[in-house]
Amino acid sequence: MNTVIRELPSEDELKRTIEEELSKFFSLEKVRRYNSLDVIHGESVAEHTFMVCIISKYLCDVFNISNRDRILKILEMGLVHDVGEVYVGDVLHSVKKMFPEIKRAYKSAELKWLELAFSKSSEEAREYYKSLLIEFEESETLESLIVRLADLISVYIYGMREESLGNSFGKKLKDYVWKEIVETYRKFREVVANGERKS
Repeated sequence: MNTVIRELPSEDELKRTIEEELSKFFSLEKVRRYNSLDVIHGESVAEHTFMVCIISKYLCDVFNISNRDRILKILEMGLVHDVGEVYVGDVLHSVKKMFPEIKRAYKSAELKWLELAFSKSSEEAREYYKSLLIEFEESETLESLIVRLADLISVYIYGMREESLGNSFGKKLKDYVWKEIVETYRKFREVVANGERKS
């Protein structure tokens, strides 16, 4: 993306942007994950997104990924991977897996919302964020697989927490997501083995 600063907004335009655009993202704190399940500790999309970014950065360190542009892309992908849930809510992974037509409609709605959410951004920025979301969904690149792993690891750790609080759902969640972690990690290792450089 171009790093040249565009014309800066006036104070009134900045205030309008804060009130009309940026405030939308605070709704992520209210969108509950696992909303149809019995959980002891609720988790918001905002909490999950933060954890995905922290885990992504940790994985970069563990996998010796040091290229700053690549790390930035990974973190940006982590930030936008669930941002559409502000409007479409959280749909359980198992539901999306069982009903591909729901997953397609959901992803289409997320892309549309992403475009609306970043309507004040440049066309180039909007297209970049959409490309990050699409790349994450396809999970074929080193960057997207790191974010996918971080996403799944966050769910696994959430399951650990629920289990430690006495919720049997936590163990079921861990068992379910562990299979996804192993499958994604194998895919990640294949990408690395097939010549995708880590730096």
